[in-house]
Amino acid sequence: MRNYKILPEEKKSILILSVIYFLRMTGMFMIVPVISIYGNHIKDTNEFLIGLSIGIYGITQAFFQIPFGLLSDKFNQKILIYIGLIIILIGSTISYICQSIKGIIFGRFLQGIGAISSPIMTLLFDLTREHLHSKVISFIGFSIGLSFLCSIFLSFYIVNHFGIFNVFSLISFLTFVSMILLYFTPNSKKHIFNRETKIIGNDLLKILFKKNIINLNISIFLLHLILMFSFLSIPLKLIAFNVSKFYNYKLYFLSILISFFISPLIISFCEKTKRIKKLFINSIIFIILSEIFIFYNLSEKFFIISGIQIFFISFNILEILIPSLINKICKAGYKGTAMGIYSTSQFFGVALGGILGGYILHNFEINYLFLTIIVLSIFWLFLIKNIPEPIYVSSVRIMIKNDLYNNLNIKNKLYKIKGIISFLIIPEKNVIYLQIDENKVSVKKIKKLLKK
Repeated sequence: MRNYKILPEEKKSILILSVIYFLRMTGMFMIVPVISIYGNHIKDTNEFLIGLSIGIYGITQAFFQIPFGLLSDKFNQKILIYIGLIIILIGSTISYICQSIKGIIFGRFLQGIGAISSPIMTLLFDLTREHLHSKVISFIGFSIGLSFLCSIFLSFYIVNHFGIFNVFSLISFLTFVSMILLYFTPNSKKHIFNRETKIIGNDLLKILFKKNIINLNISIFLLHLILMFSFLSIPLKLIAFNVSKFYNYKLYFLSILISFFISPLIISFCEKTKRIKKLFINSIIFIILSEIFIFYNLSEKFFIISGIQIFFISFNILEILIPSLINKICKAGYKGTAMGIYSTSQFFGVALGGILGGYILHNFEINYLFLTIIVLSIFWLFLIKNIPEPIYVSSVRIMIKNDLYNNLNIKNKLYKIKGIISFLIIPEKNVIYLQIDENKVSVKKIKKLLKK
């Protein structure tokens, strides 16, 4: 019988690596909410360069996300994480020392190369038992949410008291702390190869051109492009309505905090009532409505504040929903690769959102940025209107013995078991990956039927 209790060594690994993930994500987010407000005080800057300083990080993250993921299966993960953290430290230090917009751009370019998400997750999965991996993912998810909130508070506090360049000195300090913490992380004694958590190079083309997967990758791309547009435009709109720069952070902080509590409740209700497709479509509609609220110069601040709150609730719903849908739609054994492509699409959205948003602000009025968001959201709405209601499945991995695979026609047995949605057999690894409907069949029953 499985022991679901987290062992002391596992607790240590989860805690340390979740903190490292938290510190890294805090550093990544920290410059985004403040650069559009305070960036104009930097010498020789303009709106386009401000947008480029946000987007350049996404470009290098997007290009290095999959390579780091592939390397994490072949090399020591701790060494890869150290390399990534050193690159982030160098980039942050350059941004602080140069004290210029070009220094920020080059520093952010280097920061993005340190794409350590995959090595951290691989090391975490190696240091914990397989049936605890869902808990591990929830810890990492919590650390990302917390880092987003903390970065809002810290960035505005530091900029108001110490100046914008000291944001990078704090990022350098957080990166150095992460390197110290990594030293105390246990070493992986045995690497566990699991296709559901790893990027498989040979599978990239198989996943890349699946219609529903393409639409979901375009969705995460558009969502983060719209987020970057919003971070560039909303603060300027608030200032135009005589909302002080320092009050910006309180508004952001409260809006995001409220959305963190409301979004999971809405998703949970819609999953129970099988209304995920409706929720997806309605969230995009609410993003359009929120931008209209902010776009029109209504006399009451209430409309802008309401628009910001609606935007962040809708954003967080979609941020949770899209990867969940990829996991449900993707066939057994291909989830790790699909999520690698998803992360790359996400960072390309950040990249183009920052660069294109900066270009629009530099060459046109701010309202054109809101109009672009509305047009893109309408296009997005038509793109996903035919997406199917997801099948509610669980992904499992079953180890098989050599003699069992050689002596029995496993494929025929699996086809006959009701409740198995898809499966992938990897004979050389003695493993079967399955997608199952747990209302119809259990893992215990599948194992029993295979042994007969």
